[in-house]
Amino acid sequence: GGDTLTRTFVLVPFAASAHVVVVATTTGLAAFDPSGPGVALTRHDVIGGDPLYRIDCTAVPMRPVAGNLDTALDHLAVGGLAYAVGAAEGALALAVQHARDRHQFGRPIGAFQAVAHRCADMRAEVDACRTLALRAAWALVRGGDHEFAVAAALAYANDALRRVAMHAHQVHGAIGFSTEHDLHLFTRRIKAYELTYGSTARHQERLATAIGLR
Repeated sequence: GGDTLTRTFVLVPFAASAHVVVVATTTGLAAFDPSGPGVALTRHDVIGGDPLYRIDCTAVPMRPVAGNLDTALDHLAVGGLAYAVGAAEGALALAVQHARDRHQFGRPIGAFQAVAHRCADMRAEVDACRTLALRAAWALVRGGDHEFAVAAALAYANDALRRVAMHAHQVHGAIGFSTEHDLHLFTRRIKAYELTYGSTARHQERLATAIGLR
């Protein structure tokens, strides 16, 4: 209430290095300094290893911020998608390198169609997700109606990026399932993205509404 904030927030990204944290209040968006008095930060232990924090606020000074929550969340989701596309690109690079280096029956496993087709499918999925992410970011920067571009990107990428991780593990075989392998660094971040920014069904409904089907 008033000009101060007393509340707990969880899963806040990069809180320890942020200069400002934006939160939703009953009167709109507000901002506070996460390094200021009355703020306590605790890092979470999360699946992707991302720097996510719990923030405990006690009578922390805050100031109003222009904008609306839905648009702010769309900016966050599209930024997260760009990050996840980079993780998928890393998983693809590892899979292609493994397909070149690993030999069976006297030839690289990438010479076999079952492996080559998976790598080709991964390339197509990553490129599609990157294009959709750039389109969504462009629509947000332009302002105005960005619902279609954002919903299309998130509805497609949730499942597509999971398929990329799955194909990468199949190409690697048993070694890819070892948590010590670098592939897990990318897979866990892709999974964290999928679980963070809304379900596929939610974004499909947004997309259906944007094109007039609902």
